[in-house]
Amino acid sequence: MRNKLKRYPLLLVGLVLILATSVMACGQAPAPSPTPTVTVTVTATPLLSPTPTPITYVNYVNKEFHYSLDYPSSWVRGEINPNEMGFKPSDDKYSWIQIGAFPGPPKFAPLSTELKTRLTEIAIRQWLEAMGGKGIYIISNQEASGEWDWAISATFVYENTPLALTQFIRETPSTAYTFCLIYPYVFTFKEGWDAKESFTLTE
Repeated sequence: MRNKLKRYPLLLVGLVLILATSVMACGQAPAPSPTPTVTVTVTATPLLSPTPTPITYVNYVNKEFHYSLDYPSSWVRGEINPNEMGFKPSDDKYSWIQIGAFPGPPKFAPLSTELKTRLTEIAIRQWLEAMGGKGIYIISNQEASGEWDWAISATFVYENTPLALTQFIRETPSTAYTFCLIYPYVFTFKEGWDAKESFTLTE
């Protein structure tokens, strides 16, 4: 190892002597070569955005309670209880929609606005607490526009994950319907809102 290390300084001294001899033979230092001009052309390559996979939808019809909606074919559908159905992405634990249908004459519509506000907040808080929700905060709780009679929105924390909730209520002369969306607070849950827009009464 030691011999190998000594060779590099010796070779360097030899190179210096050779260069000095060349200068003396020419009588002057060689003229410096002109610095070459380098032109660099930069061509911008556009970034290719991945083509989004088109979403295919399945039409679900509930013949017992007379409603239908479209939901992504990749979702999972299941009965929560005889009056409620759940729909959720197969790869997302914290996003789902829940639809309820409760036969009977109108009970919500005759109530005063103040009582509707109080009862819907109590119901939402009790439901979320029963499922383990914490830090419940009611964002809005008021009459809805369009086909729905009432809407309540809230945020809460479930399994250390901040979630958002919006529930709609609609009554007909024979049935009260609820449509609830739950999803991570930082997401928009577009497919869930699209399903809500597709919700139709079939009777």
